[in-house]
Formats: sequence, C-alpha cells, structure tokens
Amino acid sequence: MPLECLLRLILRVSVCQIARMQKRVEAIDILRGILACAVMFYNYVTWSKAPWPEALGGTLETIGVYSVEAFFVVSGFSLYYAYRDRRDFLSYARNRILRLWPVYVLAVAGCVWLTPHLLPMQIAENINLLFGFYDVSRAIPIGGWAVAVGVVLSVLAPLLIVLTAHRLRRAVVLCGLTFIVTCGWTFAMPATWATHIHPANHLMFFVAGMFFAEVRMRRWELRPWSFHFFWAGALVGALIVSLFAKAGWESVSFGPIRVLLCVGTLAFVGAWAFKNFANPWRVALTIGASSYPIFLFHPIVWNVLARGEPAWWVPIVAFALTIALSLVCTRFIERPIIDWGKRWGERETASA
Repeated sequence: MPLECLLRLILRVSVCQIARMQKRVEAIDILRGILACAVMFYNYVTWSKAPWPEALGGTLETIGVYSVEAFFVVSGFSLYYAYRDRRDFLSYARNRILRLWPVYVLAVAGCVWLTPHLLPMQIAENINLLFGFYDVSRAIPIGGWAVAVGVVLSVLAPLLIVLTAHRLRRAVVLCGLTFIVTCGWTFAMPATWATHIHPANHLMFFVAGMFFAEVRMRRWELRPWSFHFFWAGALVGALIVSLFAKAGWESVSFGPIRVLLCVGTLAFVGAWAFKNFANPWRVALTIGASSYPIFLFHPIVWNVLARGEPAWWVPIVAFALTIALSLVCTRFIERPIIDWGKRWGERETASA
C-alpha cells in the first residue's frame, strides 16, 4: 500500500525487544521530562526578567507554548498505546481520574494557600476538574488550563480509539481533518488567550499522538539517522521560524507561524515516539515519571521563593526544589494512588 511504503522509507520493522516495547516506550517517558523542564525554563526565565536578547523573544515563546502542545501529543500517544487492545473503558476512567485528580488538587491547595481570597465557586470548579467543558480560563494553578483541556480530550479518547484502532487510514484521515480545524481556528478566530486555550485548538496534537501510537504498535521504529534528523531538524526549524516572531505568546500562536510550528512540533515528538533506547538514562526516566507534578508545582514554588524583584539565585533554587518536591510527590502520593487503582481493577476483574 502506498501509505505503508512511504512510512517504510523512514521506518524499519523491529523484531527485537517487542515485549519491552509493549510495556513502556521509554523514549516517551524521557520526552515527558524534557518537556516539563522546558516549560519550567520558559516560565522561570520570563518571571525572573532575565536578560534574554530581544531578537530571540519569539524563540523563548516557542519553547513555552509548544512544549505544552507536545504534551498533548504525548498524552494521545500514551492513551492509545495503553488502551487500543484493552477496550476496558471503566478501568480507563478510573485510571485517568487517579492520574490527573490527586496532584491537581494538591496544586489547587497550594494556590489557595498563596491566594486565600479566591472565590469558593472557582475552587469547587477546580476540584471537580470539569471546567474545561465550559470555561478553560477558570483554572486556578498556572498551567491548569492544559490539565482541563486534557480532561476534555480524555473524555473523547475512547471514541477516537474505537474509530481508529488497527485502522491506519482512518487515523490519517482523522489527523488531516483535525489539522484543517486547527488551521481554520488559527486564521479565523481572534488572537486572544481564550481562543488559544480552547480544547478545539489542541485536538490535532492529541489525534496525531494516537496516529504515532498506531504506527509504533505495528512494530516499526525510526532508522537511526531518521531519529536524529527529525528531532534535531524539527527543533532547529521551529526555532528559526520563531525568530520571525516578536516576544509574547500570541506572536507564535496564530497565523502562518502557528501552522509551521505545529508541523515542527509533530515532527519533533514523532521522532521520539518511534525511537528505542538500548540503555536509557535512569535520571531522565525518573524526571519523566515526575513530569506532571513538575508542570503543576513549579509556579507555586516560584511564588513561595520570589518576593518582589527575585534575586539571581531564585530560579536556580526554585528549579532544584521543584524537581525534589515532584520526585517526593511521585514516590509517596502519585505512584501509590495509581498502583492502588490498578490493584482495585485487577480484583474486580478476578471476581467477575
């Protein structure tokens, strides 16, 4: 088939480590950590008012905005990879709640502690995590809007999995349709924050992640030269394109630049989705496992440390404290809750 012939030009069939591939895609785990640290870097540089060259303002915005977009690709990949052949959507719902809700509630609690004047209704909306269906801007934690969008996409995921499971052509068609939606959204909608954070503006990335997972589960992986070409080429290309943008998130979030950076983001994440690492760096895997608390906790740590004009040491200490706090949260809160949910599901299956 023409589609598979095209894919095989840059992919190769992997006949080794199949059991390992089906358990974890470690490259994706590593990428999670890279993306979380990239978002933290973007925010800390911005908040510290570091002497970033004005000509590179668009590059800094690209790092922040499209690291979050890449998270949506990773989320689509992970959910499809885990549930394409399981179709146990009751356990899916339970696992998603236990994955997203506890850490988010901790972040909300931290924000309430820092800003006690918040309205009870907004706090309640954030605790139930349903505000993404009607007003994503109601998020209390910085970055909470992305979690709310993730909840909306997670609700759509079972339908998307059923539609595209084992059907590569359907996945390609769906990617094309959502890309058209994204382009229309980029050019037709007003350049506002509410427009940018709307779930419809991020659906393409989620669907593309599912497509990558379908291809990956056909036991294909990138040839070594292709991996380096795609991730490095996409990163360099995105940064070059962003040089034409001005400082400000809106400069890279709308218009032709948005379309080019979307393609670059997909190429970047796609390279990691098809890569196997023989001996992955354990530190990178550990940080990747803590990417969710890193994403949510780093603004809270910053607000605790920074008072007025932050001293030069604040970003360094905040970075280290965020990593440490996130590792502790993953080890003693997030991971035990997720494991408890899995054991609960196994007991229900055994008794059925």
